[in-house]
This record gives sequence, C-alpha cells and structure tokens, in this order.
Amino acid sequence: MVIREQQRALLFDILKPFRIWVGIDEVGRGCLAGPVVVAGAVPRTQLDSHVALDACYLFFDHSQGDDGSFGPIVMPNFFHSWLRETNGFKEDIMKDGSQHLYEKRKQIRDSKVLSDRQRRALLPSIFENYVVGLALSSPNEIERTNILQATLTSVGRVMDGFGKLLGVSTEGIFCIDGNQIVKERTVAQVALIKGDRYFEPISAASIVAKVFRDDVMRYLSDFFPLYRFVVHKGYATSLHRKALAQWGPCVLHRRQFRGVLS
Repeated sequence: MVIREQQRALLFDILKPFRIWVGIDEVGRGCLAGPVVVAGAVPRTQLDSHVALDACYLFFDHSQGDDGSFGPIVMPNFFHSWLRETNGFKEDIMKDGSQHLYEKRKQIRDSKVLSDRQRRALLPSIFENYVVGLALSSPNEIERTNILQATLTSVGRVMDGFGKLLGVSTEGIFCIDGNQIVKERTVAQVALIKGDRYFEPISAASIVAKVFRDDVMRYLSDFFPLYRFVVHKGYATSLHRKALAQWGPCVLHRRQFRGVLS
C-alpha cells in the first residue's frame, strides 16, 4: 500500500491494529560514491520496558564482509566506534545548557531540512526515545543489482533485524519513506510518500541514517584523500566531479552511475 502526503489522515487507521510502528528511511541513493544507508526507528514507548535494548544496532550480513568496495573499513568495528562517540553527544549537549531532551524531540523532522549540527544535536533525544537499526549496501552491491534493488535489500535487512530483535514481524508494521515496499517480505508494510515530513519515526530514522553515512564517508576520506569525501560525502558536487576527472574512480565509486565515468 502507498499513502500519498495528502492522504496521511488515513495513516492512523492503518497503524491502529499494530503494536509496533517502525519508520524506515534511506540516505545516499543519489551519490556517486559510497554506500546507501537505511535506518529504522521504533518508539521505545511501544516496546517492553523490562527488556534492555541498546540505542542502535547494525544489521550487518557478514557475507558483506567479503565485498571489498569499502576499502580498508571493517564496518562492524567502525559502527561500534561511531556509537561510542555518539553516546558522548548527550553529555556535551547538557553541558552547553541546551534544552531538555524532551524539548529536543519536538525538533525531530526530515533530515534534509536540518543542518549537520542540528542533526547531531538531536541524536541523544532520538536514542532516548527510539531503538534504531542500521543497514547498508556497498558500491559493489549497488553495481551487482541497481540502486533501487540494493536499497530495498537493505530495507529488508532492517526488517529482518527488527523481526529477530523485537518480534516486529508478527506484531508490527514497517512504514517506509517513498513509494516502494519490499515485495519479498510478507510482513505488514506501508509506503509513505514524503513520510519523513510528517511521520516522526521516519524522520528519526532519516536523521540517524544521514549522520551515520556522513561519518562513514568522513572516515573513508582518510584512505582516499584525493577525492575529498570529507567535504561532499560522495554527492555529485563540482569538487567531486573535478576529482573524478583528474583521478578517475576508486573502489568506492558506483561505476555505472552517470557522472562517474563521463
């Protein structure tokens, strides 16, 4: 089922039978280099408070470890390092005298309308109010299939991960930003066009996905300094296109994308 923005009044009736609502969004589909990242966010208020859950999980298929197109990165190790760093954001924010985390939560919205600083400031509130799961598809995986299929594969990884972790497959519904669902999964799904604008779990997922992917590209920039990924994060900026023209693509580039080899 696909719900358009003007039909969002129908959403509550769709969600009402389900105990758990998972918002899902992706970041990086339009980039020339790097992975596409998918995040899912589940409100903690819908979960059993007696079960101890981490703030964020990486649903990483270890067969991806043979991929090679992440260069020197070992994704699970990077994820745990990244999560330790983000756990320090809460203390930094409170020291700055910023609003209480509850007030911060009111600012959660589509990551595209927020600055990098604003997104990072919201992470503590998101992790306090949501359990988040991340998955990604590498440039090689994107090349083997296509960007849409690779994105849906990572959406499926998030679905499977939350199914095992929370039992969402039987008691929940996955609310996916955009107009696509994962047809290979039989779990309840609804696609919400521009859902990141009005459905907070999707907005929360979009923020975490964006910060995580940006930090992956910052990390990779140290190993591929000629391309300045730390600046453009793999998007098709003039700086990135100039580097491609001068140096050609590296293992992080999506070689079939228009603009990489042209």
